[in-house]
Amino acid sequence: MASLYSPEQRSNISILDIGAGTGLVASELRKVGFNIIDGLDPSQGMLEKAKQKDVYRNLYCMEISDESLNITKDSYDVITVVGSHGPNHIKSEAIKEMIRLVKQGTFVVFVSFESLSIC
Repeated sequence: MASLYSPEQRSNISILDIGAGTGLVASELRKVGFNIIDGLDPSQGMLEKAKQKDVYRNLYCMEISDESLNITKDSYDVITVVGSHGPNHIKSEAIKEMIRLVKQGTFVVFVSFESLSIC
């Protein structure tokens, strides 16, 4: 994702990390200069771990679906969904809400893994 924005732009890019978990993605984004990162996850326990890392501006304990969240339309430049989309996770119907939350002409980034050994 860093290649989408110059180093000078990154500090002004607002990101919503859906499926934030313990903050792994936000930690990596901060290393390359992204600073405005909000996290969303349905697990309060995971968000407590993320909060300890101090990498998020705001944390939302809620599940994303096809219904509107209590977050303003066009709030983010980028939405990341890393390892959280698929069976027993975020359903495809939630893409409608992701599109509502991200500014027109910007990005929703999905990353999936066949297996993940660091969790």
